[in-house]
Amino acid sequence: MIIRDLVNAFKIDHTKDKEAITAHVYLKYQKGKGRFMFIKINSTGVRLAYVAVPSQFREPISKALYNLNISVSTLLAELAARTIVSNQFEVLVESHREQTFRRNQVVDRYLADYTCLGVETGIFRWLLLSGKITGAEFETLAAQQGVQVYAAERFVVGNSCPERAVRVSVCAPETLEELERGLIILIRLLNEFT
Repeated sequence: MIIRDLVNAFKIDHTKDKEAITAHVYLKYQKGKGRFMFIKINSTGVRLAYVAVPSQFREPISKALYNLNISVSTLLAELAARTIVSNQFEVLVESHREQTFRRNQVVDRYLADYTCLGVETGIFRWLLLSGKITGAEFETLAAQQGVQVYAAERFVVGNSCPERAVRVSVCAPETLEELERGLIILIRLLNEFT
């Protein structure tokens, strides 16, 4: 079975008809070509998918999927349409990119002495842990201090052995100051437990 996540694949073609909104498979924003990842930037929790299965499983899976009640919120659809028609989406995209870049610079500055994988445009980073502490143990310690990180164990597929790491969300904190407070707590925990 192949499941394709389309969270990064929402395309809005506003070049021909600003009232027309269509969803297609498209993987990245291309400035000036009328393609935009509205879901990725404004509603990262929204997920769409398609499934390709062998023919003998098509009917039972179709029945199961038919019985799922999944729909796009009419309010979200209306907000998306209004944002697109108002020509504000390019401003939102650029603002999001700049904010993400600034936040990653803060992460780089605070975690310069640690191995923190990821790119300057990413919305999360992987903080590798030294010593014997696991990602799950570090996640618990951080939560006790009011900081939410996710252990690498949460993302393991199958029975492979996860890295000793935690995923740090760069864009989840409301403000840069909140991000900095969280990073200071993580550094204190890293110094104490690794």
